[in-house]
Amino acid sequence: MALTLPTSLQRHWTDGNKDCVMFLKVALMTCMMLPFHILSLNYFVDIQPFKDMINGMRLDLRKSRYNNFDELYLYCYYVAGTVGLMSVPVMRIAPDSKASTETVYNSALALGVANQLTNILRDVGEE
Repeated sequence: MALTLPTSLQRHWTDGNKDCVMFLKVALMTCMMLPFHILSLNYFVDIQPFKDMINGMRLDLRKSRYNNFDELYLYCYYVAGTVGLMSVPVMRIAPDSKASTETVYNSALALGVANQLTNILRDVGEE
């Protein structure tokens, strides 16, 4: 789920020009607020997962290796678990569901984290 930049912009990153990438990520974070506003008009959407996702983008700028699974899990939460949490209000819980709201949110979070771990494992051979 990491932000993928066009090759021309990746060159700026490798040349040490992190300001360019920071500008793009800040622009992306700003662009997230409009969809949040639109969502909040139609659904009860908690803003915290959006804020946490922004923190995950900030982590991408500072850190690329994690010392233990707890640190890696936290990163996965920030960049992908949050997506699961954001999705529940939009997809909704079926009215006849026997699962509790807490169980649904925990499952959505676990799915997001699992997807990010899968992405990381897929990229191990490339990096």
